[in-house]
Amino acid sequence: MTTPAPASPARHRAHYSDSRFLVLQVEDSLFRIKSKHLTEYSQPFADMLAIPPPREGPIEGESDAHPIILEQETASTFSRTLDWLRMARKNQQSSFSATPEEWKSLFFFSRKWQIDNLHQAAKEKLRTHGQWDPIEMIRFSVENDLDLSWASFAVRRLCSEKRQPITVIESRAMSPDLFAVICYVKDQMRARHSCYNMQYGNTCSCDWASSGCSDGDIVGWIQTALNGAENVSLVL
Repeated sequence: MTTPAPASPARHRAHYSDSRFLVLQVEDSLFRIKSKHLTEYSQPFADMLAIPPPREGPIEGESDAHPIILEQETASTFSRTLDWLRMARKNQQSSFSATPEEWKSLFFFSRKWQIDNLHQAAKEKLRTHGQWDPIEMIRFSVENDLDLSWASFAVRRLCSEKRQPITVIESRAMSPDLFAVICYVKDQMRARHSCYNMQYGNTCSCDWASSGCSDGDIVGWIQTALNGAENVSLVL
């Protein structure tokens, strides 16, 4: 009677990890992390690491002497990305703190490497960060083709904080599209508001940016200015 061959041991579903450690070089810094900490969040990283290694010679990422080199990235942004991913694995990402400039860098890095959760977090933090200059905020929104409702928050803030016309120096720092958006939307918001002073051409001290128009109105005006409609006129 033949003795049946023993069954092969099965990999435990929860505690068997096939993830390997990787060494990556970003600028002049080396990082050693588990591959799954990147591949679980980023499809481009997963695709890159799925490429079979060469049959001969050293394998990139297995040692400090032969790291995977990430070109055109900064060590500081990659480090902050790893910080956010570590907190996300523990569901603690809401406690992650960064400056507006760091969030901008994380926005671009997460968009390039398709780290969707981080990208969404960066967009939300940038939209609501109170220390960001509103003109720069609008420029960022327009140039990066973000949802226009994102920009309406900055436009309303700009019109509340800056009632005077845009200066020549400020206009030189803007693209033509951005300049058209700001001038046109401010003009439309001002036209929606009426008070005794404005009717007679006098200076108005009312908070006209907070009354008379909705976020939907602002989004529509931004779209009109960006589309370059023939009937758009700017009051400078």
